[in-house]
Amino acid sequence: MIGEHGNKILTALVALLAIAAYTSAAPEVPDDRSNPTVPTLAEKQLGLVNDRYLAYFHYGMNVFDTGGSPKEDWGSGKVPVSAWRPQGNDPAQWAKVAKEAGMKGGILTTKHMDGFALWDSKAIVTWDVEGETVGEETTYDVAGYDHPDLEFDTVDVVREFVDAFRAEDMRVGLYFCVTDLHHDIQAKAITPEKIEFVKQQFTEILTQYGPLDYVNIDGYVETPPQTSAQEIPYKMFYDLVQEHQPGALIINHNYMGNYATTEAPFLDSINKSVDRIFPDDYLDPKAISETLSNKWFYWPGVSKLKKREWKSIAEKLNAINAINGTLVLNLSPNRSGRLDDDVAPLLGKIRAAWNDPDDLAQADPSWGYSYDVSENLAFQKPTRQSGSYPRIWSAWIKTYPWIWRLALRGGIAVDGQSNGNAKFRQVSMTSASRNSWWEVDLQGEFDIGSVEVVNRNDCCQDKLAPYKVEIRNRAGDITWSETKTEAPRDSTRLDVGGARGAFVRITLMRRGKLQLAEVIVREK
Repeated sequence: MIGEHGNKILTALVALLAIAAYTSAAPEVPDDRSNPTVPTLAEKQLGLVNDRYLAYFHYGMNVFDTGGSPKEDWGSGKVPVSAWRPQGNDPAQWAKVAKEAGMKGGILTTKHMDGFALWDSKAIVTWDVEGETVGEETTYDVAGYDHPDLEFDTVDVVREFVDAFRAEDMRVGLYFCVTDLHHDIQAKAITPEKIEFVKQQFTEILTQYGPLDYVNIDGYVETPPQTSAQEIPYKMFYDLVQEHQPGALIINHNYMGNYATTEAPFLDSINKSVDRIFPDDYLDPKAISETLSNKWFYWPGVSKLKKREWKSIAEKLNAINAINGTLVLNLSPNRSGRLDDDVAPLLGKIRAAWNDPDDLAQADPSWGYSYDVSENLAFQKPTRQSGSYPRIWSAWIKTYPWIWRLALRGGIAVDGQSNGNAKFRQVSMTSASRNSWWEVDLQGEFDIGSVEVVNRNDCCQDKLAPYKVEIRNRAGDITWSETKTEAPRDSTRLDVGGARGAFVRITLMRRGKLQLAEVIVREK
């Protein structure tokens, strides 16, 4: 008999072989862009601003069965795959309706929080999941169950969507939810095997559907059951997009004004006016989402979704456009894979009331990254700090009562943006303690030439003093250290002289909150 220990070893071996098989069979990355020049972040942000108005399509298992989830728009992930029973599939209609409404493109939910994929995923399940076989491809997708009486149940909805929007010469975005309740990929349940599964599925949507304009990440903020960058590193997503879709802009529902887990803020605005979401003086590129109906998904048992009052949506569209923002309006496809007949007339009224600003000719100099991020060894690397201060603009707290949990994390100090305005959540900040500290793991040992410390620029610069910068190698030995008694006026660049190091730590040498706009570590 193998025994329990032997079974665990056998399961692990099966998992490793399955992952290896997936990796070797991964599809090649299509490279069919007519212009091989990779746009800068500022150029991609300019595209978002000039789009002004996009369509959002929440479509998936929730349309047929939510599994009794208390949040029906999330779904439980416990619904059997056989519940997917679409009576039709017509993304071409979605594209035509969106184009007639003046929208510049569309974004499709390829996989929402329940975990059901709208494409035939080849990702390998390597842990116990109800209804799945360890070491084999997931079956929780459109190809997982073929109903003999249905024509459209195994159709690759993602393929149909991107083809339909490209046929109308419209911009294309794909949404991917990191949290996956079916596969138990959620806060406090993350394992290396689950991260590999997420990576496999994310890579599939990046490599199988040609060039994308937007990659929309969701289920990735610090509110359980949603995962966060503390559990699944954002740099994994960032690197995959840069490798496979360098022309795409990453937008994440992260409720913040920095680039720690996104390349442009993207906030939900249901029942909220624009001035309750963004400060009037926050003019960086941004997007907000709203839904035309009273729910994100077409609920089971509902014959027709109630639609929102169109005038308020038109007002919101004009308001967000006025501060360099884009409205992403959700249009919920029904169980026949079509938009309700009353959608187009409502969108026509919105278009008639829309100001539709002229395109901006160029990006503002303040947009995009503040420096060449390729020079920063710390860019988007894992950070940790001695507690995080939940300082957030008061209107955001009124709008999102739970947002106090989204503290000013250490990753903000290595996001490529040195604009140090704490009101816009562009500053990492620890909780108050004696000798508060911040540290970045460079994920390798390097000969370090300099460390630049960028101070916040909205106020309180003198609070960053005195402070100490230390470099340690992987063994934990301090290889270089310097203490500064004066706070940086904007920034201070310290010459390290080639000290070998894997970690950079900054410590406030008194009691207080350590506040950093950016830390730039350059190799010698």
